[in-house]
Amino acid sequence: MNQDPIGLWGGNNVYRLGYAIQTWTDPLGLEGKIFLQKLDEKFAGINVEGTIALGFGFNGSLEYAGEGKLSCSIALTAGAGAEIGVSKSVPLAGKKDDGFYSEVCGTAKFFGSGGACFGSTLKKNQKPYTTTKIGGGLGGGVTANIGYQKTFDLMGSALQHTEKHQ
Repeated sequence: MNQDPIGLWGGNNVYRLGYAIQTWTDPLGLEGKIFLQKLDEKFAGINVEGTIALGFGFNGSLEYAGEGKLSCSIALTAGAGAEIGVSKSVPLAGKKDDGFYSEVCGTAKFFGSGGACFGSTLKKNQKPYTTTKIGGGLGGGVTANIGYQKTFDLMGSALQHTEKHQ
């Protein structure tokens, strides 16, 4: 048993054992919640997206939403576009909540990329949202989308476990 070598969790008890040491290991000395906080600083808003449409088509995306959550969206698309890329979403106004949504997006991708979406979740009294995307990929287009978004908590049980023992 060693002291916390990089000072992440030592506190008053620098020889603290991990929780459930027979079944849980942490070879880097990072507790799950602390590690996720570091990931959140760097990766929240990163998404992978693909669209193909000429008249009608499909759009799908995965976005790391922060706090160990992954948002998955799939949409029917009307317009013209073919694109694939990785970008960082920057919300300008409002928020795209889980559930059905409608939006209009425009993107341009030629290795570097930029784009913007304006839309609304299809719920009563929901305020519209606006996001921009900056990243890299190939393609472009202007599309109107009707889709569904669902967010999954990838670390829910791990975070609940660490919060109970703090």
